[in-house]
Amino acid sequence: MHNDEFINIGKITKPHGLEGKVKADLETSFLKNHENLSIYLNLEKPEIYKVLSISFTNKMAVLELAGIDNLAKAEKLRNQTIFVERSEINNLAENEFLVADLIGLQVLDEENQLIGEVCDFENIPNNPLLKIKLTNEKCFLLPFSYEFMQRIDINKKEIYLKNWQWLVI
Repeated sequence: MHNDEFINIGKITKPHGLEGKVKADLETSFLKNHENLSIYLNLEKPEIYKVLSISFTNKMAVLELAGIDNLAKAEKLRNQTIFVERSEINNLAENEFLVADLIGLQVLDEENQLIGEVCDFENIPNNPLLKIKLTNEKCFLLPFSYEFMQRIDINKKEIYLKNWQWLVI
């Protein structure tokens, strides 16, 4: 298995109840309509689990996984990173992107001048942020909003900004 074949979609935070369900902090809404999907934990020694059901509570997902049917088994999954196969993710909407595809994009301004690179993504509810490392090595956080994004071209690995200068100190 190659790590580029998998996408990190979140992390199991803790058990939920006594019947083996787990709470997960997801970085995507991708799982909402994907019951019976296989998730992977620990890519070095992959553990594969079929998602039997998904529900959402207080901005957290509650997952029921095949083979995890009690608190002790669920506890062993605490703090595990959740991956899915990239091939399972399809039919993204026109303006929908995977976080993994945004990291590393070259950032250009309105005149197509290179200003930096996307180095991280902060998934803050209702205000997701891109962390941009400028060519002068300084970093700043940019709201992931079309107020600042002229366009994103995943194939060219480029993101074009507008109205961003006042955000840099």
